[in-house]
Amino acid sequence: MLETQVISRLALFFGTTWQVNGIVISAMLAALLLANAVVERIPKLAAPKWNLGALLAGLALAYWVPFERIGGPPAIAGTVAIVVFSVPVVFAGMLFASQFCAAASKSAALGANLLGAVAGGLMENLSLLLGMRALLLIAIGVYAVAGIGLWRNRSPEWTRVDI
Repeated sequence: MLETQVISRLALFFGTTWQVNGIVISAMLAALLLANAVVERIPKLAAPKWNLGALLAGLALAYWVPFERIGGPPAIAGTVAIVVFSVPVVFAGMLFASQFCAAASKSAALGANLLGAVAGGLMENLSLLLGMRALLLIAIGVYAVAGIGLWRNRSPEWTRVDI
């Protein structure tokens, strides 16, 4: 849903072109690559409760930033939009990577991820009824429910306190 959000926002600044789509998709893939690198190299930063909190904060920031009011050339507003929308992707990637490493069944974890991707794709259609910004509120709600599920599961990584 975030990719759709940033593509639609950048299309307002630059038009709907293959170049805009390529930039957005590359930024999202780079954010996921960064998330995996962080989880691999600095596992202490992969604490689920902090990643979930940062993810929800990043989504809230993306919801509240008025991209249409950013002054200057469109390239600056577009860069700000890419950065703002990439931050939640980094934390979502870190959350997934850390939970995937701890999963007892990797195939079940990948299946759940695929099911979530399909559900997210279907929820993108709600933008036709509710508008593009509403997708961010839906994403916040979905991740909050996932966080409740993580909390109820109470994996050792969730409840561990490092001193």
